[in-house]
Amino acid sequence: MDLKLCFAELALSLFMVHDQNKSTCFAECWTGTIDRHGFEGVARNLTLSQCKAACENNSTCVAVDWEPGNAGKTCWILTSTETRETENPGVITHYVLNRPCLSE
Repeated sequence: MDLKLCFAELALSLFMVHDQNKSTCFAECWTGTIDRHGFEGVARNLTLSQCKAACENNSTCVAVDWEPGNAGKTCWILTSTETRETENPGVITHYVLNRPCLSE
């Protein structure tokens, strides 16, 4: 994955967006962290958007790891936000779901 895209996506996830039709602000539903990964997730071969949707539709999921260069296993569905540093920098991104954001 292009590291510049990762940083851009992370920056966007931290940016607060104002909805002019409502008098509230809302945050991105996902927060990404580059070069971190979780423990013992369920591995699947999905795109990033499919991976996030699978997590959103699983009530026990709190985070996903996404590794686009790993043939056959690109997405890990996680039930814990505990992470550790990756052995191969620039390969995995850990995304934590802000579940209350989904109901907004």
